[in-house]
Amino acid sequence: HIHIVNISDIIYIESEGNYTTVNINDSKKIVVSKLIKEFENLLSGNNFLRIHQSYLINLEYLKHFDKQTGKVSMSNNIQLPVSVRRKSILLDFLSNL
Repeated sequence: HIHIVNISDIIYIESEGNYTTVNINDSKKIVVSKLIKEFENLLSGNNFLRIHQSYLINLEYLKHFDKQTGKVSMSNNIQLPVSVRRKSILLDFLSNL
């Protein structure tokens, strides 16, 4: 199938080996046979940030970042880990809001 998805409807993208799951704000999940790196390149400059080897988030849906647990909470109440390497990038972004 070919799915037409508005970029603004994507909450986060999750890597699963050679596949990627796109999580949409209507609770749908679309599995795609592309690497998360391809989505990262495609969505750069569109308010998306890679927070972990396995996660690319839409910053519009970010609720908060818990420094103690090292996790972000998204608008759909999903918590996602932030890697140690990417924590400073996220903090830099948040400090510029």
